Amino acid sequence: MTRAVVVPKEAADNVIKELLARRLIRKDLKIKKSGDDIIIPVNETVADRRFKTVDIEFESRNVGENPITAINEKLHRSRIKITVPEKWIRYGEAVVFRKFRGCWNRSVLREISRSLKARKIYIITGHIGGQMREPEIKLAYGRHGSVIHVENGIKYVFDPEKIMFSPGNVNERTDMRNIKIEGGIVFDMFSGIGYFSLPLAKYSGCREVVCTDINPLSIKFLKKSAKLNGLSHKIRSVNKDCRDVTVKEGASLIVMGNFDSFQYIDHALSNLMDGGYLLIHFLLSTEFLKNVNSFVQQKFSIYNTRVEIIQVHIVKSYSPNHWHMSSLLRVYKNAQ
Repeated sequence: MTRAVVVPKEAADNVIKELLARRLIRKDLKIKKSGDDIIIPVNETVADRRFKTVDIEFESRNVGENPITAINEKLHRSRIKITVPEKWIRYGEAVVFRKFRGCWNRSVLREISRSLKARKIYIITGHIGGQMREPEIKLAYGRHGSVIHVENGIKYVFDPEKIMFSPGNVNERTDMRNIKIEGGIVFDMFSGIGYFSLPLAKYSGCREVVCTDINPLSIKFLKKSAKLNGLSHKIRSVNKDCRDVTVKEGASLIVMGNFDSFQYIDHALSNLMDGGYLLIHFLLSTEFLKNVNSFVQQKFSIYNTRVEIIQVHIVKSYSPNHWHMSSLLRVYKNAQ
């Protein structure tokens, strides 16, 4: 029998990512589905009240060789006493690692490049910060400049040393493929390089996506990506604070991909068509997790609106007591 955690299927992707990051999942066993639940084998007791735990039998699965294991074995055989961490990120032909002992060693970098088929290697040296959300990341191997990252049929152009790109939000970007706004206008209030704007422009059937961002570099890369994807005719990009931009025709969908989104509700409502949709991201503390619908409704209680919550879910864990949340809402204005 193996210890396992049981989670609702709608939360499974995010829980699996979290448990993988904490190195708690048994990768040699197959995850099970039971009704509306997903059962995940773990290698120790998970001390977390969010999860129900059970003891159950699992089928085995073959686990291929980890390329990092092969890299480390080769380094150690060469008497290079440096261990490359197993966790890394890929952006197209580039890979990104957190800073580790020996990360600037040329022999180590060449072996990573060869084994992972990476033309560029970046090292994360600090945190993302500031109003422009600038990353602290350095190129360790290869040439400076842009990378092209392909995801969900979209080509994103950006420079990892200058622009943040969160791999943990891949499901959110992919979900844009399922939103349909036939002939309508989308207003992306915090567009960045087009994480959500580009897939919406390609898949939603919308007439136009109005994109605003205060970072001129983000707008620059958004324009490049739009051209590369053949979407320039659908993307209207503006390098301004979103509160200085008005969608006169009214937006059918407004995307608010910012943790401070609730501070911008006033402006969003003034640009939203009656019966239009809000896709809003926000941070939620653990104490409100069980009553998230009430939390969202309360944020709109001071406005003369009726809010229908289409869906709300956890994107990922943000900190020990906070969660990155996403919610799709339909808003009826001037509600009685």
